[in-house]
Amino acid sequence: MSPPEARIVGPAGEAAIAAAEECLGGRLRTVVVYDEADYEVRYVSDVVRAQLGEAGVRETAAQLHGYVHLDFVERDLFADLTPTAGDVRTTITRLDRVTFVRYLVEDAGVFLSVAPDADLTALCAAMDEAVEGARDDTGDA
Repeated sequence: MSPPEARIVGPAGEAAIAAAEECLGGRLRTVVVYDEADYEVRYVSDVVRAQLGEAGVRETAAQLHGYVHLDFVERDLFADLTPTAGDVRTTITRLDRVTFVRYLVEDAGVFLSVAPDADLTALCAAMDEAVEGARDDTGDA
């Protein structure tokens, strides 16, 4: 699913995507990587394609990208408000029929839409572990 070159999210972000794919299986609906300047749709499930169509997928991704700066603002806000709580890595938005997970890696993010019954605790743990492993492998902080 993920291309070999980590153009936006780097090796740690690619590791997070691989962990999400493995953890979620058929509950994964979409994967989009992003930073403030650009985004790339990596995966769209048949379920989402049937609901939105190709044009709808492109339009929705573009609209969502217009708001990604809020992920970084919110991360900074919570880091400032709760300095002893640790790093902000994930923002989760639950709707009736889908859950959105935004996983931040440095100045980029991985946007996932997942089935509403997905195990979010297991997902976040798997992504955290994969990112830490990738950082250990590359020597990144």
